[in-house]
Amino acid sequence: MKNCYLVACVVSFAAFDQQTRTDANTIIFNNDRQTGNQWGYTVGMDFTVNSTVSVTALGTFDSNISGLTDPVTTAQINTSLEQGISSGDAPHIQVAIYNVNTGTQVSPVVSFFYNDPNIANYYAIAGSIFQNITPFSLPPGTYSIVAAGYNYALAFGDIKDLNVNPPLTPPTFDTLLGALTLTGDARSNGNGSGTPGLGFPTDYTESESSPDFLAGTFIAVNGVPDAGSTLSLLGVALLGVEGLRRKFSR
Repeated sequence: MKNCYLVACVVSFAAFDQQTRTDANTIIFNNDRQTGNQWGYTVGMDFTVNSTVSVTALGTFDSNISGLTDPVTTAQINTSLEQGISSGDAPHIQVAIYNVNTGTQVSPVVSFFYNDPNIANYYAIAGSIFQNITPFSLPPGTYSIVAAGYNYALAFGDIKDLNVNPPLTPPTFDTLLGALTLTGDARSNGNGSGTPGLGFPTDYTESESSPDFLAGTFIAVNGVPDAGSTLSLLGVALLGVEGLRRKFSR
């Protein structure tokens, strides 16, 4: 019977280890802090979901926090957005996830504004700024993280919020322990001559061995046991612990 109790405990501890390991938010395209060099394009990077993941935040590369050190404050984020998008040529940067096979939007659109009343909800990690969203599931399929609104006119002469193409250091791609695969495909719309609108980019695609842009990004988690399974395993574990206690107290 002792072996049975030990198995119950091991199963439970394995479940809790899985939950602890996967509860931490993971940046899928983690952008380094670099200086932007491209504007005017709607850009996307493709990836494949092998097993369902939960997306918890959407983000955009921000060229103007490249010189800052952690922790980046909300006021500094707002100043960086002011430098990039307050001239009237691009009112905001938008980010969303699209299904590659259908071209349809599958996530909410997250917009980044200078002087946003909700600026306190923005936060910076490495070279990107994020906003949390109501978590949603991405089932298996091929998707693209798309961003638009990087400033497309340099005539104003001030600092701009630019994306990067190609990056000196490509963003790292996290597979979430195999739940995701980088397809290597990058896509874009526009030619820098007009306002870039958010949408599924189809004008140009190219295959790359690593992510080609510092642009849109997102945060996801994978493999967290649901509450029912965790509580069930907890109950089994407690029974095992109680059995051990009684056995060894004899």
